[in-house]
Amino acid sequence: DKVAVDDTNVNSGNNQNWGFIAITPGETITWNGSKGTSFATADNWDRGRPPVDTDVIVIPADAAEMPVLMDVFAANRLTVATGATLGLNGFSLTVTNGLDCAGTLVCSGAETLTLAGDVTIKHFTAADSTVVLTGGANRTVDFAGQTLRNLEIAGTAGQTTFADGFAADFITCLRTDAASTLVFAADQTVTVGQIKLKGALTDVLPGMTLASSEPGAKWKLNVTGKADVAGVIAVDSDASAGKRVAAFNPSEDGLNNVNWLFGVTQSTWQGPAAGGNWSDAANWADGKVPDKDTRV
Repeated sequence: DKVAVDDTNVNSGNNQNWGFIAITPGETITWNGSKGTSFATADNWDRGRPPVDTDVIVIPADAAEMPVLMDVFAANRLTVATGATLGLNGFSLTVTNGLDCAGTLVCSGAETLTLAGDVTIKHFTAADSTVVLTGGANRTVDFAGQTLRNLEIAGTAGQTTFADGFAADFITCLRTDAASTLVFAADQTVTVGQIKLKGALTDVLPGMTLASSEPGAKWKLNVTGKADVAGVIAVDSDASAGKRVAAFNPSEDGLNNVNWLFGVTQSTWQGPAAGGNWSDAANWADGKVPDKDTRV
C-alpha cells in the first residue's frame, strides 16, 4: 500500500510508492471499498490516501466492501452510517471527538474502544472488548439497548448522560478526585453483572451523583452479580429487578430509591485476639465490632 504522509514531511526525491499530501486537520474522508476491505489501503478512500488521526471519517452503506482495521487506529470523528459495518479485527480504536454509529461495530477479541465526546452505537458485537468513555467535557452516550462486555467511565469531572438503557457484564467508574454526575434514562434499565462505582464524597467534594434524566421519574438498575459502591449520591433509582445495592460510607440517599441500602460500613477481620472472639473489637481492623449495617 502507498505510504501517505502529510505536509509536515519532505519529499527529498527518489522515493517510490510514497504520497506527499497536504492534509488539513478536520478533513472529511469517505470510504468506498473499491479495492477490498483493508482500512489501510489508499484506494479504498475518496481522497486516495488512508485516514490519519485528524480526519473526520465517514463509512457509508453503499460502499463496495465494508472496512476492517489492519492495525490500531485513532480518529478525530467517526460516522458509520445505517447499514454500514466497521470490523475492528482485534485492533483497538480511539475516537477523540465523537462517534456516531448508526450501523454496526464488530469486535472479535479484547479490543479497547477509547471514546471521547458524544457516542452513539446502535449495533454492537462486543466479544471480549472494553469501551472506555473518556474526556473532560459533558457528553451524551446512546448504546441503544446493546450489550457490552466491559464499560469503563473515565475522564475528568463532567456529566455523562445515557440516552437509553443498555447491558454490560462489568461497569466501572472511579472518580475519587473530582465531582461527577451520571444521568440515566428515565424508565429505562441498565442491567449489569458486576458494578464498581467509587466517588469523591467528602466535606469538599460532592461525590458521584447518580440521577434520572427526568427528576422524579425512576431509572432502573438490575444488578445480577456484585455491587461495590461508595462515595455516591443516588437519586430516583429503582434497583428492585436485581440484587440489593449496598452503598458504603460515604454515600447518601438522595431520595426516591428502591432496593438500595445506604450508610453501609466495611470491616476486616484481623484476629486472633482474646481467643478469636467475634465480639472483641480488637479482632477488627477498624476497632469496631460489625453490626447489621456492616459488610464483613
